[in-house]
Amino acid sequence: MKPAQYAAAKIPYYWRVELERDEQIAVHEYWLNADTFSYIPRPERPAHRRELVTEHPFPLKIDLAALTGF
Repeated sequence: MKPAQYAAAKIPYYWRVELERDEQIAVHEYWLNADTFSYIPRPERPAHRRELVTEHPFPLKIDLAALTGF
């Protein structure tokens, strides 16, 4: 339900963060399709594991593996 609400509000980027079975973090990156007002997976790299590197909505680099290493 949240992605549809975000799309209706025209929020251009949406991330879904999950803790996977192996206890590692995965970040799924979605972009708003301006024609359909629905989210599509980022074309070249829809899921990030171990490290999140993106330029949208701003340049960002996060070591995901370090977040679960405590």
